[in-house]
Amino acid sequence: MDKFSLVGHSLGGGIAHAYTLAHPDKVNKLVLIDGAGIDAHTTWFGRLLMSLFTIKARLKKDETYLSVVQNGDVAPQTFTDRLSEIKVPTLIVWGKRDGYLPVRQAYKAHRLIRSSRLHIFEDAWHAPHKEHPKEFNRLLLDFLQLG
Repeated sequence: MDKFSLVGHSLGGGIAHAYTLAHPDKVNKLVLIDGAGIDAHTTWFGRLLMSLFTIKARLKKDETYLSVVQNGDVAPQTFTDRLSEIKVPTLIVWGKRDGYLPVRQAYKAHRLIRSSRLHIFEDAWHAPHKEHPKEFNRLLLDFLQLG
């Protein structure tokens, strides 16, 4: 199987971390957009949303969501200790005003993933790809087309 580029937003970013760490031979580039899983700290609003999403998942018996979000049903799953293992070129994109996952997580990921590039959208919240689609698409395509 050929290598591929993997893009993940929010919870999808956490899934992208996990996949890249588990299968480093399959991913040639990684893009994290306000990605979960960098560390366990969220804003108060993020904690509220996580609680609501978890309650909803339990009511719906959504084991997939629960297995991704929680580690042993105790705390959100994070990859802080393993981010430095990611060796593929990585683009980290974040909204500076993210009220869910603080922008400091983007800087932390950038520091830990040596082969990373960081782009902060100054006036974006949790979904810069939706808030600034033209600039985001240009940034993404430039990154994906690099050698």
